[in-house]
This record gives sequence, structure tokens and C-alpha cells, in this order.
Amino acid sequence: MAINISTNATTPIQEISELYEIGKLTVLFSLSAVIIAGNILTIIAVASRKNLRRSATNMLVMNLAVADGLVGCLLIAFSAVSDISKDERVWRRSVCAARAPYYSIIVISACTLLAIAVDRYLAIVRPFSYKRHVTAGRARFISGLMWIFELVIVGTTTCYYGNVAPIERIRSGHISELLPTAIFASVILPQVCIPLLGNFILYWRIFATIRNRRRVAVACHDKQVSSVCLASRMSTAVTKMMSVVLAYLVLTWLPYFVLLPFTTYYQTNPLWLIYGMDLATVLVYTNSAVNPLIYGWLNREFRAAYVAILMCGKLRSSPPVEEACRA
Repeated sequence: MAINISTNATTPIQEISELYEIGKLTVLFSLSAVIIAGNILTIIAVASRKNLRRSATNMLVMNLAVADGLVGCLLIAFSAVSDISKDERVWRRSVCAARAPYYSIIVISACTLLAIAVDRYLAIVRPFSYKRHVTAGRARFISGLMWIFELVIVGTTTCYYGNVAPIERIRSGHISELLPTAIFASVILPQVCIPLLGNFILYWRIFATIRNRRRVAVACHDKQVSSVCLASRMSTAVTKMMSVVLAYLVLTWLPYFVLLPFTTYYQTNPLWLIYGMDLATVLVYTNSAVNPLIYGWLNREFRAAYVAILMCGKLRSSPPVEEACRA
């Protein structure tokens, strides 16, 4: 006589897997909260402080903060879908509702950093052209064009393939697997790689120009307070701040791009690649969280605005120009 014994006991591997998923979800939700809070703080700082609001650079910084803040909101949305729901219809809808805007925002962030690099290039290398042609209004106009163009191109492309691609490719969570290779390589990848290459070229030219102006720097260190010295020091300080933002962006994306080709090589991703991509993806998300910290660390005006907002006090007047130059 055969005896059937059934058990609902989970294996140690299943328990570890469940704990891992719970831990991952906790990290993503916590990171989302930090991203949203930090970038809302940056947006309020620029919007409420007149001397920050008048700068074209800060308008672009605010555009970057809007993009980063939305990353935090969308991260909550598709993390909840991917870790809670197994329904195919929910997954397909989440592509249009969360992933399409998210991929668009990634491209918008890269283009915004390129716009900031152009802004810094004109401010340092061609200061007279900068004063004539670069305004906060034009920076807002360019930011608006970025959002319209990228949401139409990247958003509609992602939504379309979210409805026709096999569900396994959608559940991978990576745009390189969701889209056909030809579309990914010709439409999405250039919109990230070309702005990054442009950033490197422009910042290389900027810092080469700064090195060639050592005499101006020496004069500034000698406390000769002239408009030329102060303008040069302020532009250099802002440029250094944005170059740190760019450097961190590259460092956080590097592991992801190193591992990405392996996801197309294997038919079934091995465990080391699954965990590696999860870690690399979390590292990418931290980029949206640290930008407000970089602004507060390297710029006195942002730091003063942050403190005033957090202390629920009145925004104080701007620090002296000499003090801002030291930031």
C-alpha cells in the first residue's frame, strides 16, 4: 500500500530567496523615499530662492532634480509590480505606466547633463557669449523640449514593445531585453552614449581652459576683489560641482553596462548575473539620491537654502560673493 505524504515545508534555498526578495524590496522602497525627499528639497530650494532661480545652470539642475525625483516615484511603482504581482496583464500595463516614463527619464537626465556641460563650457570658455545668449528662460525652454521629445520617442517605443514582446522579456526588467537589439542599439543607446561622450569632451576643454588661466586664479588668491576674479571663481566652483555629478553618474552606471552584454549571451541568466544585475541596478538608482548631497556639499548657496528649508525658517539673503566663490 502506497502512502502519499505531502508537505508545505520550504527548502533552505526557497527561504533564502524569499528573504532576498523582501530585503531587495525594502532597500528599493527606502531608496525611493530618500530620492524623492532629496530632490523635492532641491526643487524647493531653486524655486524659492531668487538668486538660485535666476541662473540658467540652476534651472537645468532643477530639471535634473525633477527627473531624479520621478525616478524615485516610478521605482516604487515598478518595484511593487515586479515583486508582488505575477499577472501578465499587470506587467504589460506597468511597462507603459512606469517603465516607459522611467527609460525616458534616464535619457532626459543624460541630455540635461549635456546641456549643463554646454552651459559650463560657454560660462568658462566663452564668457561674453554666455552673458548674451544663455538665460534662465532659455534653459526652461530647452528643458521642456527634452521632456516632449524623449517621452514621444522613448516612451512610445517602449509602450509598443511592452504590448507585443514575450512576457519573459518584459519580466527581465531590462530595456535591452524588452526591445529588439536593433532598436535598442540605434534608438536608445546613442541617446545615452552620445551625451556622455559630449560631456567628457566639454569638461576636458573646460578644465584645460581653467589650467591656462592660472594667473587669474593667483590674482584671486591674492584677494584682489575684482568682478573678473569673482566671476571666474564662481564659474569654476559650479563647474567642479557638476563635474562631480557627472563622475558619480559614470561610476554608478559602469557596473551595469559591464554586466549588460551577459544578459543577452545567456538564455537563462545564472545566479551570479541575476544578483550582480540587481546590485548594479540599485547602484544606478543611488545616482538619483546623491545629487542633492553633492549640491549641498560643494555649493554654499544650495547648502544655505537646504538648511533654511529644513529648519522651517525664512530663507536668508545670499552669502557674500567672496564666500560663495570658496564653495
